[in-house]
Amino acid sequence: MVDNDLTVDEAKQSTQSVEIVMADAIPLPFVENVAQKPKGLFLSCGRGGHSWTGSLRVEIIGNPEAEEVLGPVVAKFAGRDDFSTSTREAQGDAIVDVRNEGGLWIVRYLREDGLVVIRSGSPCFHLPDDIWPGDHY
Repeated sequence: MVDNDLTVDEAKQSTQSVEIVMADAIPLPFVENVAQKPKGLFLSCGRGGHSWTGSLRVEIIGNPEAEEVLGPVVAKFAGRDDFSTSTREAQGDAIVDVRNEGGLWIVRYLREDGLVVIRSGSPCFHLPDDIWPGDHY
């Protein structure tokens, strides 16, 4: 579904703000550094719409277990009517998927690298005519 009322700035701001909430949920004793990419890309999401996609990286110290790092992220969104969470594992990495109406955040703990990588995508919306889908925004 394409949100006809969502603007580019709203899509970016709301998506990045959830990335920050997720990073803030990771216990401070494990956090070395947080780096949010200032710009993202647009990906097609069907019906002529696009999703703003971004990312954030958290450098982790102390080699904590996945539950110690990602458990608080799940807890932050658990029980909320506007978000859903699920957990999985891929290639030995613990992953949390967080969704809301049209938005998706994939939170992956790369334990061996000491990183949590959050990849995000906004709800689908129409780009204005003056923005090319390949632009960094």
